[in-house]
Amino acid sequence: MIALLSAAFLLASPAALKADAPHWGSAQTITVAPTPLAKAIGETKSGSTVLVVGQVESVCQKKGCWVMLKEGDASVRVTMKDYAFFLPKDIAGKSLVIEGVLAETILKEKDARHFAKDEGKSKDEIAKIKGDAKSWSLVATSIRVAE
Repeated sequence: MIALLSAAFLLASPAALKADAPHWGSAQTITVAPTPLAKAIGETKSGSTVLVVGQVESVCQKKGCWVMLKEGDASVRVTMKDYAFFLPKDIAGKSLVIEGVLAETILKEKDARHFAKDEGKSKDEIAKIKGDAKSWSLVATSIRVAE
């Protein structure tokens, strides 16, 4: 039983991620298994450092300087700390393990329109964006592709 639990922990831990999996940013420092994004948003205090896992829904098509990470009904805009690294523009659909600071924020209409433009949305779609909205942001220090 202990061996089975140990094996399950190793398979779920970040160390069990494939050694040659693509990685961006600094080395991961959190050593526990990543939390599903929806659970992290529901249970984490805004401003906390987290290790989450979720699927890339969309990515900045200009530079790869942000992604929208989704898991269930939860989503978060991920930016890279200090604009220090970028992600491939074709990473949509991949599952990522991300370490960073998760915070509830207000997304200004102007910024939402900017992000929509960077994503490649049409002028009509961008024009439909009205008002500020509550959202979640994650400033990433370390990103890996999950297996």
